[in-house]
Amino acid sequence: MTAYVISEVEILDEAQAQRYRELAQASIEAHGGRYLARGATPTVLEGSSERKVIIVEFPDRETAERWYRSDDYAAALKIRATALERRLLLVDGVGSAEETQQRDRDQHHRGGEGVDPGALGGGEGGGAVHGVS
Repeated sequence: MTAYVISEVEILDEAQAQRYRELAQASIEAHGGRYLARGATPTVLEGSSERKVIIVEFPDRETAERWYRSDDYAAALKIRATALERRLLLVDGVGSAEETQQRDRDQHHRGGEGVDPGALGGGEGGGAVHGVS
């Protein structure tokens, strides 16, 4: 199932941020990720935000986590602390209609009812990954 890394960013040092972006982009592409939004200024419909938004799509959660822990992304992380302040999230996509139907069939065959709490991002492994772009 597709996974998304979502980052809300405030630039602290533009020169450092540019170097970070170059390193992050190379590492994201090397791990099969692609930008869906990069440095976008959001239209805030509710609440408030002064930050830019970055959304990166990966084939699945495991690939996104491997990317985040990779040596090539570690080089970008060394720069991140002085380049930008951010909040970073890792979320699973909803999947295709076929995947959803298969999950429903599997749960029915196991005799399960209701929603799997783990599917809602709770429990182990459902937390955020710290630090992306």
